[in-house]
Amino acid sequence: MSVLANAVPAALPGSVLRMSPIAVDGHTMAPDRLLRYLQIKVHHLIQDHDWDSIHVVGGYDREAVISTHEKNGKLFNFERPTAEIHGRDLIVKAFPGADYVHHYALIIATYLSTPTTSRTPPSILPGQRRSGRLRVRS
Repeated sequence: MSVLANAVPAALPGSVLRMSPIAVDGHTMAPDRLLRYLQIKVHHLIQDHDWDSIHVVGGYDREAVISTHEKNGKLFNFERPTAEIHGRDLIVKAFPGADYVHHYALIIATYLSTPTTSRTPPSILPGQRRSGRLRVRS
């Protein structure tokens, strides 16, 4: 059982999302460009540490750990999702909204599946789309 079992509600019928990382060789971006894109989007805690699980939830929280990859100096779209550490589990707080959560979970899954990260590709477990929550497990 996950220590964060209460952080991710059970999925409702018809609201389960299952997805896999995007295949690097099938992406429209060249592999080196895709990796660079993912590196500037993925929270530094994901890049610097191995986690038992990663939970992506919708929640704007500037009190959590702010990514070192934020683009300061821009007028808009410079803030990245924040993260909270819970032992060996990480909660990533993406912007509220199912599409933001889904997109950021896909970015993480794709990053972790690239050959240069040397990590086991994660599976994204059922989440509740209506509340903007997904669960990424590595």
